Amino acid sequence: MGDRPFHIAVLTKNRTNPAYVGARLGVDRFVANYGGRATHLVPEKPDNIEEQIALIGQAIALNPDAIILAPAHATRLSAGVDAIVQARIPLFYVVSETKPSPAIMFVGSDNEALGYAMAERMCRHIGGSGAVAIVDGHVDSATSAPRSAGFKRALMEFPDVVCVSQFSGGYQRDIAYAAFADALTKIDALDGVIVANDYMAIGVLEALKEAGRSVPVIGSNVTPAGVELMKRGEMIASAAFDAMSMGAIAIDGIVRTLRGETVPRRVLLPAQLVDRENLGDWDRDYSERETLSWDEAMAGAVN
Repeated sequence: MGDRPFHIAVLTKNRTNPAYVGARLGVDRFVANYGGRATHLVPEKPDNIEEQIALIGQAIALNPDAIILAPAHATRLSAGVDAIVQARIPLFYVVSETKPSPAIMFVGSDNEALGYAMAERMCRHIGGSGAVAIVDGHVDSATSAPRSAGFKRALMEFPDVVCVSQFSGGYQRDIAYAAFADALTKIDALDGVIVANDYMAIGVLEALKEAGRSVPVIGSNVTPAGVELMKRGEMIASAAFDAMSMGAIAIDGIVRTLRGETVPRRVLLPAQLVDRENLGDWDRDYSERETLSWDEAMAGAVN
């Protein structure tokens, strides 16, 4: 890497979803550990594809040693991604990846497995019978479809559990709140809600309270706010989509690449459900949480 500190440009999708707070913190912590620096570029409008493409141009202009990108869409960022390739800047993906993917390494999670675990837990929680609603993520996010597929796969194993409503909450609290408040006016029986992330679960719980209804809710990302919901018994569990570790492992991969080492093409962090019984290190603010080590993450490496 030479004697100068390395510089990373980091493009995440929004400033609203707490998972990206964790991802950026994971990047910053490990960049500092290695004596480097990071520049964060985030769309003003959450998940905006055109704005993220423009920010990719700004990142390239910085001439960084590498770029970390959490893409806002799997296929519609080709202009920006092609420009990164043409500039010969090493590209690393976190959370999701584009198709096709020119990245040196992608660090994410098995979203289908997470979705399955969430829905399976909810079905068991309600005794294998009842009515559930599903709040999916953003339609443009590459994590949404596989999580939804996991939900459906689990529901197929519980024929007495019926999905009475399914819609997108945009991975945003306010969008999920408005959509779910409207859905509740059309739903009579409801025994549980499967929500694709904790941030939307907050909006779902707000809508439930305003409607005077109380049903179990399950989320994902194990955000600090989600942990508090679990501790209060308002959310039964959260799937460990560990964006903070994703950011940290991406920095590890960049440093190894800049040193001339070979890194795995894809790293999928382990799927885990977190509830009040196994909170452990999750019961902390992001600034105090530990991240997975490189060796731990390599258990999910695919060359």
